Amino acid sequence: MKISESACPIVRGPETSAALLFGRIQGAGLLLVCVLALAAPCLAESTPTGVLHEEVLPGTDCTALAADGPALWIGTRSEGIIRLSGGGETRWPAGKEGLPAGEVKQLLAADGTLWALFRDGGLARLFQDRWETPSPPPGTVRMTALRSGVLLAATDAGLAELREGRWLVRDSSGPMIAVAVNEDRQVCYVSAAGELIIEEQETLRRRLIQPLKGLSLESFLVLNDRILLGTDSGLHEYRTDGEMAGTLDHGIPPGPPSTVTAMAGFGPSLLLGTDGQGVFLRRSSAWRALDKPRPDEGVVAVAMTAGYAAAATSKGVRIWPLSPGAMLPTGTFAVPHEAAADPSGEPESSRDLIHQGDPAVFHPERLGLTITAPLQFPRYHLRSTAAGAVMSPLIERGSVLFRTSTVFGGRARALGISCEYCHPGGSANNKLFVPGLSSRAGNADVSHRFWNPDAENYRADPVDIPSLRGARATAPYGRDGRIGSLREFIRQVIVLEFDGQEPLPKDLDALTAYVQEMDFLPNKNLDRFGRLVAASAEDALRGQEAFGRIRPGLGMASCATCHPPSAQFTDRMTHGEISGGLYDTPALLGSGNTAPYFHDGRFPALRDVVDHYNRKFELEMDSREVADLTEYLELVGAEDQPYVNPESQSSEPAREGKY
Repeated sequence: MKISESACPIVRGPETSAALLFGRIQGAGLLLVCVLALAAPCLAESTPTGVLHEEVLPGTDCTALAADGPALWIGTRSEGIIRLSGGGETRWPAGKEGLPAGEVKQLLAADGTLWALFRDGGLARLFQDRWETPSPPPGTVRMTALRSGVLLAATDAGLAELREGRWLVRDSSGPMIAVAVNEDRQVCYVSAAGELIIEEQETLRRRLIQPLKGLSLESFLVLNDRILLGTDSGLHEYRTDGEMAGTLDHGIPPGPPSTVTAMAGFGPSLLLGTDGQGVFLRRSSAWRALDKPRPDEGVVAVAMTAGYAAAATSKGVRIWPLSPGAMLPTGTFAVPHEAAADPSGEPESSRDLIHQGDPAVFHPERLGLTITAPLQFPRYHLRSTAAGAVMSPLIERGSVLFRTSTVFGGRARALGISCEYCHPGGSANNKLFVPGLSSRAGNADVSHRFWNPDAENYRADPVDIPSLRGARATAPYGRDGRIGSLREFIRQVIVLEFDGQEPLPKDLDALTAYVQEMDFLPNKNLDRFGRLVAASAEDALRGQEAFGRIRPGLGMASCATCHPPSAQFTDRMTHGEISGGLYDTPALLGSGNTAPYFHDGRFPALRDVVDHYNRKFELEMDSREVADLTEYLELVGAEDQPYVNPESQSSEPAREGKY
């Protein structure tokens, strides 16, 4: 393994006409380099001019890509695998150090593990800097996917999965050529006969007869409940319920339909590579060209994160910044072209692009961020007012501070973000979406340097927005339960996450007192011990029994072990989760209105959470028990009269717009 501490080879993109700020890490210091490219010929009319990019590994025949936070993994035809991260380069030569020789066809990166599929069908896994080669599955492997850490393989013998070192065939109905996973919920795969199969559970499959009739499948992806098929006649889309959604090649430049050779997604965004027509990004149903057509240089692989997009060809890799302040794999920090130019299209001076502490310098209102408020405003339920009392002056002060953006730093303040904006009514704004910093509605990356340069952790890790209701009784705080004090948690959100000034002690006391007043809304389905009332439906009562049932897959514990009904359904502890790391046990009260779920908001519905645990921990619940448990959780998470007219409760009405 060769590790290079120097920056990897970079060639600045020539098709630029605006300034871009790069921050290159060198030694212990940070050298800011402003690059103003000379005027160059514009791209084709249908592509935006001045799209900035970096070119890395020039002259290398690249064949596969995978992105994992700031790290970019690159597979090659004959040189092995290369990792770019933080400006450093790590190489594993082909045929050495346990890595098989041959052309790399596909790479999968997740949770610190890398899987490599080779052109000859061989597989290798990099774990803790060591390569392992598992036994081959039945048949030659054509494509792979990961589902909850389990490797799936489309092979000549069917669809197989690697579980605990053994291959199990899930579908042996015929050869399979492609497989993809819909956020751990559905497995979608394509047969050699062109048949699309959608698997809800291992025993429930729906087949669409020959949707690829007469077409050649070049790439395959499932993104946000849409199945995307890249073919030799453009991009085709299906809904995961099996209905055709249409051919989405309307945004590609005029000409014959392009062969879609590669696709990648992050949140709602789709990155698409073609055979000679360039690279395209789709956001909010609108296409945008990142690159000019290159007839002699087809794209073979693409990858993306919240911060950047990358495309591989036989001549190297190109990287485009997508998010303000994102750290690219090359070690540079970049301001995208849209942020660098004012509405007139004229570039600003390099001096104006350097953040020097002035909250107005970065001009976040020009980034096109759409910060979305909830369509219905959750109602407040405060202990003092619910009991017929009046709020104390301290709590009143906290109420005012909770609704103002002035407690936060420049960028959050410029966007009008307050505590209430993310936690309306003390609940969670599950409609909030920050382009480039959210992977789905309801989450955001709060450890990104866009909010606070000192808090950057160089990972794309959006977290679900939590509810603050009942916070006085649900310590510890933070998704990883790292903070025991509610007062200190609020302070860290203000100062560390959103770059605010150190709050005055009396303001911090006021905010803490106000949050402590927020209580769970009443729930007519539960008695005072957290049990379902006797009049509940039979399926929900069966679900309550299932919730308390001891299960070997949970280490002879039950769901109620970590979510005791008598204690707001939380044990107030942190636990190691299957995705790695420690996570605070969330309270289940009010959860029916705070989707999405999990620390990163990966599951849109409670049924998805139940299905996930049933699979991952092999709980062996049948479909009826899963449905019963889901019904029970929905009643536990219900609230009496959860919404109100926003104007009656808040000085910041629900709104949607660009700032």
